[in-house]
Amino acid sequence: MCTYSYELLVTFLVDSQITLLLRILNKYIHFQVLKGQPQQTMALEFLGAPFFLNDRSQSTAHIHWSLFEEQKSLLKKDPPVVIPAPEEDKKQTRSKKRKKEEENIPVKPLQQAQPDQKSKIALPKFPTKLEAEILNDQRLKVSLNSSSLPSICFYTLFNTYDSTTCMDISRDCSLIAAGYDDCCIKLWDLNEGKSVWSQTTQKIRENGRENRFKKKTNLPRTEYELLVGHSGSIFGLSFAPDNQYLLSSSEDTTIRLWSMETKTCLVVFKGHYYPVWSVRFSPMGFYFATCSHDGSSRLWSTNFTTPHRIYASSSDVNCVEFHPNCNYLVTGSNDRTVKIYDLLQGLLLRTFYGHTGPIFALAVSPDGRYLASAGEDKTIIMWDLSTYERVATLKGHKGTIWSLDFSQEATILASGGADNTVRLWDIIGATTVFQRFKNKEMDSDMETDDSHKKNSNGFLLETFYTKQTPVFKVLFTRRNLLMAGGAFIQSTDRSVLN
Repeated sequence: MCTYSYELLVTFLVDSQITLLLRILNKYIHFQVLKGQPQQTMALEFLGAPFFLNDRSQSTAHIHWSLFEEQKSLLKKDPPVVIPAPEEDKKQTRSKKRKKEEENIPVKPLQQAQPDQKSKIALPKFPTKLEAEILNDQRLKVSLNSSSLPSICFYTLFNTYDSTTCMDISRDCSLIAAGYDDCCIKLWDLNEGKSVWSQTTQKIRENGRENRFKKKTNLPRTEYELLVGHSGSIFGLSFAPDNQYLLSSSEDTTIRLWSMETKTCLVVFKGHYYPVWSVRFSPMGFYFATCSHDGSSRLWSTNFTTPHRIYASSSDVNCVEFHPNCNYLVTGSNDRTVKIYDLLQGLLLRTFYGHTGPIFALAVSPDGRYLASAGEDKTIIMWDLSTYERVATLKGHKGTIWSLDFSQEATILASGGADNTVRLWDIIGATTVFQRFKNKEMDSDMETDDSHKKNSNGFLLETFYTKQTPVFKVLFTRRNLLMAGGAFIQSTDRSVLN
């Protein structure tokens, strides 16, 4: 059996949870996997093979998914805070531990950890204040797992009349920005005017600047800042890691950089020829990426108005995401593929197949090893960047998925979309099942493992429903608090979701 056929068989059996057939194959059949190319690549592409070595348009260079030294130093200062589980959960975990001890089934890692990597591009240093905040958040971080789920804070925008198009939340939970189809951006300060940015803005206005701050009326409402400058609908928003800047992309084919101190537009970036669907700051700041209806994604920096790199595609590119080590760029397109580019050389390194609809959401785990993608087909596919294999296919959403994010330890994946739900997925369970089956160490105990019977897919931990609010954004903070947000839709307008 060739490599591609074996990977398709493994993916089908794991996703379908056919435990009886798994036991038979592991006990009586020995697979001899041969390196080679399949005869009908189009058929494999339709079924969702992870990737193809016979694709001449992409490079065969290896992806170094590990973080570099500076990033690791910020993540290993203090151990996280562990929340004690309830008594019932403790009993379940103890019984599972006893079963595992009796089983004595070793699980071999797919690949050993890579050595520290170095960034291929010049990156700015973290400000001292931001580094201190990150270290403090790491000290107060809560450890999450299947028995200890995160706390969720959901923000709902009312009276938007179906005009909200996008939303973003800062990593420190201090700012929320929302884009609208009337060309404006609204900015909320979650610290009620006590943040550094609000205090600086107030001082500037006291010196004679025009006061555009929304005053409270007799009606209950929240104060916000209004950012005006675009001439088309807002499709993408992204906060800088230090919250000094906000990027916005629009239907007017431009990207604007806004200052959070003065609440004004600093730079207008022009280069795309069609609407810009998404914009994303790099994890270290300074660089950012955009994608557009013109079939290209571009790499920019805040000190140049022209793009540094252009990554061409054959169809609309709907979303972009940086790898945590800032060496790679991930894109999701209307052609149902996920592509990884070398940020410096501009080469296409890998193309992942498997989705049956356009891709609208991407997320890379903080350690850089796992990649999750989702979109219109209502499924989430998780990939292992160390082996370029599909680890799991997560099904459960009833509508298009618009946002994904990993927890800080990459143990839980959060997703939100048009079905008015926030869902939490067990990443440890998904990777463990995949590793056991790949190493041919899965046995009959999988049938009695309650952790894999919570839904038809087996890895859904919990589903949180909203009343009539599609979820535009889900985001884990550095302390592992899950933030989510969306715009309330009137009952008469619920047909928009169908």
